[in-house]
Amino acid sequence: MTENTTTAESTTTTERTAMNGNTEGAYLRDVGKRLRSLTPEQRDAVLDDVRAHFAEAEDAGRTPEQAAESLGDPAQFTERVRAELGHEPGGTDRMRRILLWLATAVGVFAAMFVSFWWPEGSSRCRTPSSRRTASESCC
Repeated sequence: MTENTTTAESTTTTERTAMNGNTEGAYLRDVGKRLRSLTPEQRDAVLDDVRAHFAEAEDAGRTPEQAAESLGDPAQFTERVRAELGHEPGGTDRMRRILLWLATAVGVFAAMFVSFWWPEGSSRCRTPSSRRTASESCC
């Protein structure tokens, strides 16, 4: 029975380690997604700080869940980070959406112009190719 208990304890420890890594990884992914509006350097610096916080918590004997709780909800944490860095929440995302819609509208307009409004077979030559003589050239 002692061997079974030892095996169960080691499995539990292994599962706990995997779960702890998942907690830290999930928190980092969530924070990283929410900080897309920052520059890559700023985002990497924040994520490095979060990793350091998890490492310090582990050294102090706390679980990753406790470390995540001390940082707070990822949404609240990222709002605090943005406020500290002086970023308006959602300002960059709004601009990205506007530019995406503008690019889409220009693309649709260009396609419509070429498809519907551009006269079929138009070129610099006004005479249809069937009426041109061999000596006439439009290009």
